[in-house]
Amino acid sequence: MISAGCAIDGIIAKPAAAHDLPLNRFQQTMLFWEQVHPYNAGHAVRLCGPADVPSLQEAVRDVCRQSGLGLMRVDPVGCRCSYEPTDDIALDEISAAGDVDQALADLFRRQLNERFPPEPHHPIRWTVLREAADAAHWLVLVYHHVAADASAIELLISAVLKRYFQQGSLSDPLPQVWMDGAAEYLSQPVVRSELIRAWINMGHLHRRLKLAFRMPDDPQCDDQTAVHVRSARPDLWPALASACRARGVGVNDACMAALAVALAQRTPRRQQAWLRKRLPIATIASGRRDWPELLSNLFSVCLIDWVVCVDHPDAGVFKVLDAIAANTRSLKASPAAADAMSAVRLFFIRRLWSLLGIKNRRQSYSRSFPVAGGVSTMVVHSERFAGLKEKITRYVRVGPPGPAVPIVLSPTVYDGRLEICIVHRLATMQPEAAKDLAGGVIEQLEHIAAGEQP
Repeated sequence: MISAGCAIDGIIAKPAAAHDLPLNRFQQTMLFWEQVHPYNAGHAVRLCGPADVPSLQEAVRDVCRQSGLGLMRVDPVGCRCSYEPTDDIALDEISAAGDVDQALADLFRRQLNERFPPEPHHPIRWTVLREAADAAHWLVLVYHHVAADASAIELLISAVLKRYFQQGSLSDPLPQVWMDGAAEYLSQPVVRSELIRAWINMGHLHRRLKLAFRMPDDPQCDDQTAVHVRSARPDLWPALASACRARGVGVNDACMAALAVALAQRTPRRQQAWLRKRLPIATIASGRRDWPELLSNLFSVCLIDWVVCVDHPDAGVFKVLDAIAANTRSLKASPAAADAMSAVRLFFIRRLWSLLGIKNRRQSYSRSFPVAGGVSTMVVHSERFAGLKEKITRYVRVGPPGPAVPIVLSPTVYDGRLEICIVHRLATMQPEAAKDLAGGVIEQLEHIAAGEQP
């Protein structure tokens, strides 16, 4: 059996300190990806009216203090993390000189490409973005992804804003960096039968990826990424959610299909290929619904991911959607299978690559895992923001592409409003092309919402 620590690499973890937690397989993989490029993610919330920066900073410090969220210490050898208390949490201020969406995208771009330090550090960079004439302001969080997932950050933001607007109560939930039973649960071994099945599935996936289209990758470019932010029309989300329920598919499936079709339309070189016409689309989703209730507020990472090879991305958005949904239904139903696949992938890139002399760099992932794009959809829990509906008008989120995925689509829904954000590697796609791709994704989502085949 393989434990959640570094036993998969033949490394014996150091004895745990009183409040150490083991890094799960997904977090360990993130650390390996970070050797290539920073693996950061971000959330931004638009708040009505002028900013009260001192009050907001006090709310941030108060919530972090009560959550135990201080300086994060990561032990990459023992594969553990812990936190040290601190009140030294900075809150930067910037102003949007022109287009707010562009200012937000530029801020995200700078922060996503900036590493967090290896020494103990607060895992979140906090920024207030002021709009012109103080009509509104944004609370922007860019976080070290190895520390937390989107669900943990959402809970943290809701707690901070309730303190900021004095809407909270002592009974409101807070994220916690330590909970009784967390270490034992996170250290559970992989199910042996699922591990064997995962190796078989990995073999099948690699055979299919051999016939997949490889997105452009300029070898002269570095690993820098850029960001494009765009809002969908206000009535798209209700219609899309209703159409997905009627069809028996998930909204994330719809977003994957929209990205696949939009990419297919924008890769004419793929049509000239004899065999390489498949578009592999990856997705990352929260696995917290399978966690014990007592760990639901743990400030950590609980994610599952998988890749769907879209064999016929030119067949139209509905056929692509049905094919994707058929693949994801079985995967969503088995969190143990996703956990086993994470263990196999970690062993593959950390051990087998080393034995084969394969370097941990972007080009190696492009050859071994030629994924065209990734999707991470999130519907914000509106009940967490009870009492703040009139204060919050937008919620935007960005996800990191990592070395294996050149383009990441992060659709986010808050209070019936759909925000589209694309993070793209500049070696694969330039900003104007990303803007066009965002428009194509929204166009395909509108077709799904209307039930009309384009």
